[in-house]
Amino acid sequence: ILSIRASARKAAASIGRPFERSGFLLVHLGGGISVAAVRNGNIVDNTIALLGEGPFTPQRAGTLPQNELIDLCYDGAFDRKQLKEELTKRAGLISYLGEDSMPEIEKRILDGDETAEKAVRAMVYQIAKEVGAMSIAIGGPVDAIVLTGGLARSTRIVNDLKRRVGHLAQMIIFKETVEMEAMASGALSVLRGQIEPKRYQLRLQREIA
Repeated sequence: ILSIRASARKAAASIGRPFERSGFLLVHLGGGISVAAVRNGNIVDNTIALLGEGPFTPQRAGTLPQNELIDLCYDGAFDRKQLKEELTKRAGLISYLGEDSMPEIEKRILDGDETAEKAVRAMVYQIAKEVGAMSIAIGGPVDAIVLTGGLARSTRIVNDLKRRVGHLAQMIIFKETVEMEAMASGALSVLRGQIEPKRYQLRLQREIA
């Protein structure tokens, strides 16, 4: 969420639009992949990147058919903890290719590995489908599609996404990570008195026997 909001704010600044009057489709491309619709400074919809929906990723399973997932839960191969690890750390590209490093996978593709090429194309296809869905969810004009995260450094992935969804809006690419920059910016804004810090109260419940 921090990366999505920070990237949207940075994208708005880059095209000279007020963040509060903008519309972006955000795609965070990392070990997990999040796709979000950001309208007028608010995240109006997004995929659950860790487990449950969206495209498969270098390590995560993404959306799975429910019938087969139920079978997997009850076939005895995994306990609860093991299954969560299987679907979040050993699924996606690594399950197909035994590798989750995109530079290494791209080397295999250049060497003629057709399985690697098909797996990456399938992942990009699923990302593009989610971008298309979020273009409906945003409920208004889209100023840009914004790509962030480590996989945004992949020319292959970026070009394939441009081919599939580039007609929806211009594409802005941030190859660097924006989370630390966003946290530093927020802290400076508080110290300068530009925004009020939010205060959270932790409530503890004690069971009374």
